[in-house]
Amino acid sequence: MAIIFGGLTTCAICNKVLYDLEDIYGFQPFIPNVKDKLHLFNDAGCHKSFIDNHPYGKEVIDFSNEFHLNFKKMPGNR
Repeated sequence: MAIIFGGLTTCAICNKVLYDLEDIYGFQPFIPNVKDKLHLFNDAGCHKSFIDNHPYGKEVIDFSNEFHLNFKKMPGNR
């Protein structure tokens, strides 16, 4: 899971500071391939509203949930 420090960490999508009382989504380091379209979210924190509106938002949430369910497996060929 991404380490997010409220008031210091910035959103991976909008680059604005994430604050403690905001609705935030943190992603684990699960997409190491820098050429992968979802790499933007690798080990990152984002405002939930931006994830909901991002073109890859649903895909990255689904992949993150799948990763959690299959934690002992590698993320595959991404």
